[in-house]
Amino acid sequence: MAFQHCDTTRLLLDIDQGLEMFGHGVKDVVYFRMNLAIKMDRVDIPHKPAEFVSFLEEMFGPGFYAVEKSIIRAITDDFELQEKNDSLTSVIIQARTRMYESDVTV
Repeated sequence: MAFQHCDTTRLLLDIDQGLEMFGHGVKDVVYFRMNLAIKMDRVDIPHKPAEFVSFLEEMFGPGFYAVEKSIIRAITDDFELQEKNDSLTSVIIQARTRMYESDVTV
């Protein structure tokens, strides 16, 4: 599947920040296990948010909700999105859409 070009570095750094709240190196373990389990790389997250969220749910079990909240907070703070109890998938899509819009207006 081909995706419109957009620099997603900012969004990926927010996701990293949300994961790092749980300890140094947690993001590296998550990305390593994600690649092994579902053959998905970190750079694919903005374009496959549902798959990323499903993986996090599987990996963290009941602890997923704390991880989800931490990542949502990092993204909504950076992108100045309204946090209205949206899912992580929805927040990633909103941020990605905002990035595409800003790329088009530049």
